[in-house]
Amino acid sequence: MVIPATKLSIAPLPEQQTVLDLIVIGAGINGAGIAADAAGQGLTVGLYDAKDIAGATSSASSKLIHGGLRYLEQGDFALVASALAEREIISQVARHLVTPIRFVLPHQPTLRPAWLIRLGLFLYDRLYWHNRFPPSQQIHLSANNPLKDEFNIAFEYSDCWVDDARLVISNGLRVLEHQGEVANYCAVTQITTCDVGWQLTLYDQRQQRTITRQAKAIVNATGPWVNQLLDKAMAQPMPEPIAAKSTNSTKATRLRLVKGSHLVVRKMYPGSQAYILQHSDKRIVFVIPFMSDFTLIGTTDVDYQGDPRHASLDENERTYLLQVVNQHFKQGLDEQDIVWHFSGVRPLFDSGDTSAQNASRDYQIDLKLAANQAPIVTIYGGKITTYRKLALRCMEKLQPFFGQLLSQTKRNWTARAPLPGSEGDLAQLHQTLLAHHPYLPETLLTRYQHQYGQTTLKMLAKVEKLADLGHCFGHDLYQREVDHLIEHEWAFQVDDILWRRTKLGLYLSKGEQQALALYLFRQTGQVS
Repeated sequence: MVIPATKLSIAPLPEQQTVLDLIVIGAGINGAGIAADAAGQGLTVGLYDAKDIAGATSSASSKLIHGGLRYLEQGDFALVASALAEREIISQVARHLVTPIRFVLPHQPTLRPAWLIRLGLFLYDRLYWHNRFPPSQQIHLSANNPLKDEFNIAFEYSDCWVDDARLVISNGLRVLEHQGEVANYCAVTQITTCDVGWQLTLYDQRQQRTITRQAKAIVNATGPWVNQLLDKAMAQPMPEPIAAKSTNSTKATRLRLVKGSHLVVRKMYPGSQAYILQHSDKRIVFVIPFMSDFTLIGTTDVDYQGDPRHASLDENERTYLLQVVNQHFKQGLDEQDIVWHFSGVRPLFDSGDTSAQNASRDYQIDLKLAANQAPIVTIYGGKITTYRKLALRCMEKLQPFFGQLLSQTKRNWTARAPLPGSEGDLAQLHQTLLAHHPYLPETLLTRYQHQYGQTTLKMLAKVEKLADLGHCFGHDLYQREVDHLIEHEWAFQVDDILWRRTKLGLYLSKGEQQALALYLFRQTGQVS
């Protein structure tokens, strides 16, 4: 079948040199968050990534906005308190992407005594004073629960699920709202100093050409590639850290790559609750409802060497995750039950811990000045829950270099401003969609609401009947949505759409995916 292509207004990046206030390299959650904060404070900003937005670690997380219950046991109370505060904020400013969820922790007396768990949950409920989530409690498991009969007592507490890749996309859209420039598949090939501060040479894969940009300051937020970028792209040796403006800067350059892998299986149990499972090695494994029809299981913590883009589930990780689940659930799993798996490499700063699981998830911000006094900030570590706080701290470090250019009244503005899609009354949005588009399945409208929020109204503008959505590639993925993702969300390849922006790769057959790939080729000229 030949699917007619829609004429899309994909504006190419200007080839000529453009002078910006700030360039952020790396469009994962940290980079997108920093770019969004800076743009909203009045700076002219460019955000660039060598591959797709959220194309690496930021789309391979456990998809949780949480305080990190297990970090209490490591004594990292400050990190947990900060993360719990951010859980409150993000659950409000990204309401269409964040879903509160109750976690069930089955008790195993041989691993941790009940009093210790109760104490940990007591602190978890109270480390942030303005906690609006239901408190933890001890529960008795009924006979028809999915856990094995040996588990009689459990503990229940609150956290949040988040669509991690779409959280990054929403921050990228915020950059555009403030007239910033955002480009994926645009790799930095060289960094040099210039009269303005820095000059970057980038290769734009979409247009297959080289472009240049200049900026007063740079942020290196390339995650696992932070040191590689500095080693390969800098035309001159990196300057030494500014001790007065960099905390523990000698540690910041020691990067530790830790791989985390996840499995996805068919839905294991009814209900919306998630489970947190303890293992004899003191690690925990999450079992989380995923995309209505599936269950997400993870994660592992394994030191990693090699190219982070080639990270994948290995046999030991697969065996480990299946073993932990089978020790707890009545429904046993084996390798044939896995319908998808993914791995991400977390770029943690090396604090000298002996095990990957104990490496700090906190972040470090390293500021240096070139000979011409142009600042470059490198981001080490961090987690998706604290991305907004990291961006705030990064902008505080850059404040002395921008002075009046930064709006003093907009410091911490991201704690109050809804991300694109989360504006307005989301409950009313659902009723509006049902009223204006009664011919669409409610399941489809619900997916639109949770993935695009208020932007759904823009995507469905002038749609009056099902046929107006165009060709269906499978599982309610229509041409209208694909065109929207290409034109407004930087989608370029099949994986951008199926595994990051929609997760519908879990549903589409190989033939349907090939049809989508052909359509994208006709639209973008890119072979996926």
